[in-house]
Amino acid sequence: AGGGVFALGDAMVLRGSGHTKLGHTAEVQSKVVCENIRRMRRGEALCRYPALETGFESNMYCVSLSYTHASMRFGDVVSNGFLAAFVKWCVEWSKIAQARNRLVGLLLWRMSDFVTGRTVDKDSQPLLPEAPPR
Repeated sequence: AGGGVFALGDAMVLRGSGHTKLGHTAEVQSKVVCENIRRMRRGEALCRYPALETGFESNMYCVSLSYTHASMRFGDVVSNGFLAAFVKWCVEWSKIAQARNRLVGLLLWRMSDFVTGRTVDKDSQPLLPEAPPR
């Protein structure tokens, strides 16, 4: 069986993409990597990253500027200041809870993935390989 090298997050650059290196972008990329590892093990054609065909750019970010200030974007909504800093704290707290397999973190991020996958990230799912011509 052939081997493969998969990269995501800060370890990869997608030619022709203006993707910012954000945690959320790395999570979107991880969907493609995970699907491709499954497909490679089954001997199936690999998926492509959405940006190559759709110009997908993450519609979410939340960046801390200090303990009381941050900048965040969720779709077309942008917020700066204390509210964004509070949201960033909530994201970090719940991600740690998820990593520790605490029910609150697991449920919050399962719900978050469900909602964002149907809203701001609806175009970020792995693109399945095209069917071979008949």
